[in-house]
Amino acid sequence: MKCTKCNSDMPDGVAFCRACGAKMDVSASGDNIERMFAAAISDAAEHKIPVPHVSYQQSSYNGDDRGSASEPIKKKFNKLIIPIIIMGVVVVALAVALGIQIGAMGSKNDKISSYKSQVSGLEAEIDELEAAIDSAEAQIEEGKGEYEALESEKLEVESEKEDVQGEYDRFKMQHSDCGDALAFFNQHAVVLPDDDTGIYHKYGCPYLDTSYFWIFNSEYAKSEGYTSCSHCIG
Repeated sequence: MKCTKCNSDMPDGVAFCRACGAKMDVSASGDNIERMFAAAISDAAEHKIPVPHVSYQQSSYNGDDRGSASEPIKKKFNKLIIPIIIMGVVVVALAVALGIQIGAMGSKNDKISSYKSQVSGLEAEIDELEAAIDSAEAQIEEGKGEYEALESEKLEVESEKEDVQGEYDRFKMQHSDCGDALAFFNQHAVVLPDDDTGIYHKYGCPYLDTSYFWIFNSEYAKSEGYTSCSHCIG
């Protein structure tokens, strides 16, 4: 059959032209209804539209009953509506899933930003600790320098001490007999000043005039009639 608008060849039984979409002039006969039903099924198969099982029985028909010829067309459109609804539901589901995925990505980005912030804070703390360690190491090095200086000074003092001790030991050895001589002098010698007092003293007495004096044996001084000092001798 041909389209009355664009004159394109169409299979028998189609309700609309596949080229221009114009309504086809279909005779309302039982054979044409069967062809229309078969064409609708063929179109559904071509567009991969699931077609439920429909039993078709040819009813009694008279030439004036043209309303029954439109029933296969309505069934065809009813079959197309269901896949469209399913596709709409699928599109909505995909949109919802995409929104959830975007939300999850946003949450992940927030977590990543939080982790980056924490890492930055830890890196700042590490830098502060490293600076504190460097400062402590510098103080340790400075302390080591002061310690080494003190240690060197200690060695110098110890060396001076050994030198002084050596000099003292040598002086002591050289004058070891002076003590004995001084003890002997303190025991037996007295000092008689030339002050006409006739009193003799021990060395160191505050009443002794050493501007001019004589040193005698204490026994000799007594024998000559001199008197001992009551302050230094008694």
